Amino acid sequence: MNNAELKEKVIFPNYTQIPTKVPLKVWHLFRALSITFAVFIVLILFLYPDKGLFIIWKLLFPLLPIVFLFIPGLWRNICPLAALNQLPRLFGFSRGLNPSNRIKEYGYVIGISMFFILASSRKVVFNESGIASAFLIFSALTFAFIGGIIYKGKSGWCSTICPLLPVQRLYAQTPFVTVPNSHCKPCQGCAKNCYDFNPSVA
Repeated sequence: MNNAELKEKVIFPNYTQIPTKVPLKVWHLFRALSITFAVFIVLILFLYPDKGLFIIWKLLFPLLPIVFLFIPGLWRNICPLAALNQLPRLFGFSRGLNPSNRIKEYGYVIGISMFFILASSRKVVFNESGIASAFLIFSALTFAFIGGIIYKGKSGWCSTICPLLPVQRLYAQTPFVTVPNSHCKPCQGCAKNCYDFNPSVA
């Protein structure tokens, strides 16, 4: 049996078996741009709150569910939170600790709780305050980065406590277009039922 026939028999390919069309250097460039843009949005929210609030709540966030539904892997490859979370591993200064079994098992509860708290606060707090929205984004970027310093792989943020993870899992369980994960090579074995390892069956 040749390689082509073997690939045809793989019904639920993992990220090492999904063809990669975008070079890793290009993904790194996109991630650098996404981090730069996120920092830019924080500054805009501080300096020009009305414009910043329009950009984030009227343009960007309404697009995320569409991306999650059709091409979730695209977001998971260029998300600025994920990019910052992976910087310590990429540059070799992550402590690479294993998360506790409790975090592995129940980290999603933290993510879901944060999502509902933030979503329910949006109308009364974040929609009207550029400072509050800037602080929210800056805090998320900071916690994602700290999680990458302490824990291995994506276990310190993306695959455990990120408040966007429950939304992604809700919309993105059967993606229309599968974009392979380009972050975790080799796999760190950091998360249970990792979406990035096998998007179709996670």
